[in-house]
Amino acid sequence: MSSVGVSVLHPYPNLLLKQTRKGCLRNILGCDSRTEIKVATIESPKNDVFYAVEESECCIRTFCPRHHPFKMHLTHGAEAGGPNIATYDRPLGCELHPCKCCCFQSMEAFDSQTNSSIGKTIEAFYFCIVTFKVERAVRI
Repeated sequence: MSSVGVSVLHPYPNLLLKQTRKGCLRNILGCDSRTEIKVATIESPKNDVFYAVEESECCIRTFCPRHHPFKMHLTHGAEAGGPNIATYDRPLGCELHPCKCCCFQSMEAFDSQTNSSIGKTIEAFYFCIVTFKVERAVRI
């Protein structure tokens, strides 16, 4: 499978993520490790331009549904099998609570063409209001 990298996202400033019904049903039943997401623009929500699939272990998703680790692969085109754009990696973290000072959730994005990190979102210390910070953000 070829890679085109994150530069292909530049013309799309407003994206809309839509989980497929098949992905929703699988999540409800807890029997599959692939959540499928179609990505369109807010201006044209019926015209899918990207496809994403989340990969995670069924067992960990069943026992840690709100904070399970996963990898998500974003590809160009409305269906699976298009050129890779980016990969998102989310390690296991603790759930959100009214106050949190450790075991933060995070997610790092990698350009599929260069396999280099393009940024990371990390949950920050908070009291009552959940906050996230972005580190090493690369402008596309």
